[in-house]
Amino acid sequence: MMMNRHRPIGMARVVITAVVMAAGFGIMCLVDRPVFRALDWPWAEREDWHRMLRVMGFVPLWIVAGLAVGLLTRNRDGFHRRSSPAALGMFVALAPLIAGLVAEPLKLVFRRERPDASNLRYVFRSWDTETFSTSGLGLPSSHAMVAFAGATALCMVAPRAGLVWVLLALGCGFTRVADRAHWASDVFAAAAFGFVTAWLLGRIMGVRSGGGSA
Repeated sequence: MMMNRHRPIGMARVVITAVVMAAGFGIMCLVDRPVFRALDWPWAEREDWHRMLRVMGFVPLWIVAGLAVGLLTRNRDGFHRRSSPAALGMFVALAPLIAGLVAEPLKLVFRRERPDASNLRYVFRSWDTETFSTSGLGLPSSHAMVAFAGATALCMVAPRAGLVWVLLALGCGFTRVADRAHWASDVFAAAAFGFVTAWLLGRIMGVRSGGGSA
């Protein structure tokens, strides 16, 4: 496994990233209700494109993707260099898996329930009600967090195709809002946490964005 050294994370970078993510989440909260009203697509669940995009939030898909990356030949054009395909495949599989696991305790912390079409207000579950159950909680979206962690990992491994991975993750997030299972801000938070999860794991394993390793 890749265990190369990295320069310390600058505190300024951490603060700026946190501020940008918090601001983005605030903006998404402002548009949650109009977006929820606009995206009332109950028919979409029956469409093949919907199934394709939603499955991006399915952890076993990323395990298969990681296996595929692990079987690639080293130093192909556009592929991450100076790192073994096996280690990169493990990274691609682990990032969304860890993100999916992290999403559950995050839901317990934020405790915001899924949207209710009959009452477009945020509802927060009290700590003395189903304290350790994530059923009905929506912040962040688990599917979207898995999808964005996987997309971030693939962007770091094969950056030339980064736009493809990001669009697929966005599509997964879109289906969660279109299904009325999540607020748009649930998906934004999932994207932010998914990115951070994959990026931190990349640093631990020695993978950096841009196709290089330290």
